[in-house]
Amino acid sequence: MELPVAAQADRTFNVLLRSIVTGETVPGSRLREIELAKEMGIGRGPLREALNRLESRKLVTKVPHVGAQVVGLDLTEIIEIYPLRENL
Repeated sequence: MELPVAAQADRTFNVLLRSIVTGETVPGSRLREIELAKEMGIGRGPLREALNRLESRKLVTKVPHVGAQVVGLDLTEIIEIYPLRENL
């Protein structure tokens, strides 16, 4: 049974968040929608929702004609994100 779109977006958000926070996905990495959707077995809609949530948390930026890209963090941002990493 397939998960509802909202649940797919939540799961995708959590997977990508963990990957970014732990450093598995390095700053500057491009997050290609088609590849990620295929890899995660979801549609592009839930993936876009997850990317929008990551962008709202300033972990991803959307670059015109490039797509989503993991941002680099400065020391202040690292200090702010550390509690999130501890929770994961």
